[in-house]
Amino acid sequence: MAIISLEPSESFEHYHAAPSRTIHLEGDIEFDCAGTRHRMQQGEIVEVAANTTHTITNVGTGLAHINCVGTSGGNHGPIKAS
Repeated sequence: MAIISLEPSESFEHYHAAPSRTIHLEGDIEFDCAGTRHRMQQGEIVEVAANTTHTITNVGTGLAHINCVGTSGGNHGPIKAS
């Protein structure tokens, strides 16, 4: 499990070695997976397949927080943060 905090306009692109869930905790989040962008609602959970690159972007004006949970304890593989 990892809580990720993003400043306004900050993005975090990564993958997990195992299936995972991204949980929107707070702020304005845009979730991009396999080229499909989605504006997440607070409390929403997105299932992500193993080894699938996905990007979380704070599109709001304040801090945003998400929780990434590996369904079988998978590792994060950071690709880039901006």
